[in-house]
Amino acid sequence: MNSDLMNAAEALMKAESILIMTHTNPDGDAIGSAVACGRALKKLGKTVSYIVMEDKYGIDRFLPEMSYFGEELLPSYDCALAVDCSTREYAFGGKETDRCGMTVVIDHHKTNPFYGDVNYVDGSAAACGEIIYDLIEILGTGLDRESAHALYIALSTDTGNFLYSNTTSRTFAIVSELYRLYDDYYLIADAMKFCPREALVLTRTGLDSLLLSEDGSCAVIRLIYDLGYTDKMNVNSDALLDIVRYTEGIRVTVLIRQTGPRDFKISLRSTGDDTDVSILAGRMGGGGHEKAAGFNFEGSYSDLERIIREYFGF
Repeated sequence: MNSDLMNAAEALMKAESILIMTHTNPDGDAIGSAVACGRALKKLGKTVSYIVMEDKYGIDRFLPEMSYFGEELLPSYDCALAVDCSTREYAFGGKETDRCGMTVVIDHHKTNPFYGDVNYVDGSAAACGEIIYDLIEILGTGLDRESAHALYIALSTDTGNFLYSNTTSRTFAIVSELYRLYDDYYLIADAMKFCPREALVLTRTGLDSLLLSEDGSCAVIRLIYDLGYTDKMNVNSDALLDIVRYTEGIRVTVLIRQTGPRDFKISLRSTGDDTDVSILAGRMGGGGHEKAAGFNFEGSYSDLERIIREYFGF
């Protein structure tokens, strides 16, 4: 059952200790939302811990709060807070909810099955950061510089620097308020454009592996061990996705990244209005949005490729 955001805020205000978690392989929206919310809860005197997977985006350069991500967890918490995480299975450290009295879920993925005790899911929000902005207003703690930076990172990440079709007037209204408070976000925007040299190797490997459907409308990028990929290339692959997805004629882009002998992470992107990639993601135990979704797969690569080929018709 979907609750009112006020119910989620009340549950958090009643809790004295809170464990914040995000989805596996967290992006800027997940990390920014976690940091902004965590700092707000600390201002209310709450004990806050984070269980968040390694940052592959270099966001810790801008958010000192992330230094607390690796701290040892308490034996128990009053509440677990899952932000920007569409399913319990996709949550990094999801099993740690067993040490928590209850679970609050705040998310913007329309595929979310409301797996928490209290759930607030707004599929119309461009980023989870939009919801966290509203939550902080309800909590009444205001925004310090780091929290504002965290929300800017959240919003800019999930809107493709405010260029994706999910960007709304609400998004710009929040960003306008962030700029009213502080005016140095350009430093973050510039710095986040840079990538490690290793990303060049990743791009070459991915482009060399490219599969195209017969009509050229679907592209599959394969970062798998048999083609020379190594999971030691611990860099963000979103730039590679964007190179392919914005090629003329391509309407769906699939990125397959191997993470273990029989483990794969699949990212799906759509640039057409007639393909909802969250449907496949949901069938495979993942989730997401119409134009951006993903799932994890355990099995052989040949079985995974067969599923992709059959679903997208090539």
